[in-house]
Amino acid sequence: MSVSMSRVSGSPLDPFRSGKAPGTGDAIRSLLALLWIEIRRGQGIWLVPLMVIPGLFLGNDYYENVVLWPIMSDSIMRSHIVIGPLSAALAAWLVDRDRRRNTRGLIETMATGPFQRDIVLLTTATFWGLVSYAQVALWYGFQGVTEATWGGPDLTLIAVGILGVLILTGAGFIIGRIVHGKFSPILAAAAAFFVSVAPTVVESYTQRGISDLSRPPIQALTPWGLAGSDRPTVFEGYPSGYLTGGALWLAGVAAVTITAIALMRMRKNRLAWVALAISCVVALSGADRVLGYDRVRMSEEDRRVPFTWSCKTTIATEVCVHPAYEPVLDESAHRINNFFAPVAGLAGVPARWEQYSRADQSDVALFSAGQRYDYGYELATALFDRHEFTAAQSVILIWLSGRVDPESRNFGLLPYPVELVGTPSLDAEGGMIGYEFDQEAGASFAREVPAAADRFAVLSPEAQRAWLEANWDALRAGELTLEDLP
Repeated sequence: MSVSMSRVSGSPLDPFRSGKAPGTGDAIRSLLALLWIEIRRGQGIWLVPLMVIPGLFLGNDYYENVVLWPIMSDSIMRSHIVIGPLSAALAAWLVDRDRRRNTRGLIETMATGPFQRDIVLLTTATFWGLVSYAQVALWYGFQGVTEATWGGPDLTLIAVGILGVLILTGAGFIIGRIVHGKFSPILAAAAAFFVSVAPTVVESYTQRGISDLSRPPIQALTPWGLAGSDRPTVFEGYPSGYLTGGALWLAGVAAVTITAIALMRMRKNRLAWVALAISCVVALSGADRVLGYDRVRMSEEDRRVPFTWSCKTTIATEVCVHPAYEPVLDESAHRINNFFAPVAGLAGVPARWEQYSRADQSDVALFSAGQRYDYGYELATALFDRHEFTAAQSVILIWLSGRVDPESRNFGLLPYPVELVGTPSLDAEGGMIGYEFDQEAGASFAREVPAAADRFAVLSPEAQRAWLEANWDALRAGELTLEDLP
């Protein structure tokens, strides 16, 4: 018997029978080994396409021919709204897998504590969520690196999306731990999506009929609401410390989620309760900073991003765009020059045209270089210094627009000239619901205005200029009618 025992002690199994207590390094290696086993044997990889493809379509609406880093960064962050709920469903499925099969999984047989096993499962689900998030980030990041002409990625905004995936995955894990059954992944995905959109929905209902826009937005308590309904632009960024405060709030929420998972296993562990308290303090500190930025402050000067205009001088005018839009500067200058060349130098026609910027509006006319066919209304309102146009003014605008694009002569003008605007229609409470129009007269104008524009277009350039110089002041004042046109 003694010989037999001696042979066993000298076998390769001898290290497992050593009396030496495992150290921290051994515990970490054990957890990493278990994590690798879970990743390899799990089915999370089959969920990756379902996360990536909707995540790409969710943010794929940037400007044609112009790639902007703010849009790319925001598109990456927004993908969490799809990836997070699906990752939560995976977490709920993993945590309830062995119980659903009524078997003890491989992890349950290992010499690790219950919380460590939960961390392995949570990390596995989070791993696949972050792999999907990384693929979306690589897609948009590649476009930004190869095509964006100004700025760089907003790493804080991208990190906010990562925290969103982690929080929603943790929420799904908790639901899977509490709710048993094959429908727990569906419930987890629905709950995670609701958590993402609920603050925005609640605020939209509570703000109805309230004109006080300085109220702190509760929708900023989610990554989607934190970025706001309006995407960042090259003209406007986020106030200093706003996204940092949001990341601090979300990091605190992520820590609360993890400590809550720990307390489900270790309710009497003092260290877990201390960690929960610290996490709550961090989360509340970040929330206080985020909610301190109300909508009024976020629209003021601290959002402006400094830059230097890129300009090109044409025969009729000087056109300036943000450096990020420099690839479309030549086309923009050519189109605007065609539009304003016949009226250049007349009273009230600016000689400089700057790109539209909500954060830094200039005293000259504005236009959007990001959209190829959206110059018209801004240029028209600047040309006649009004937002509604007479029939005579519409004739000149249609003629000028035809010089830019002969196939499209509609610059978003009103369907009816101001001559047809009648008495406003009011509802029972006295609110305006629209105007009453003379449909027959409107049909007549719809024929006469384009016809007058065609007659004006066939005049010689010298005759057109002579008529404009003689009648420009009266035309801008809205005093001319169709009969006054040549």
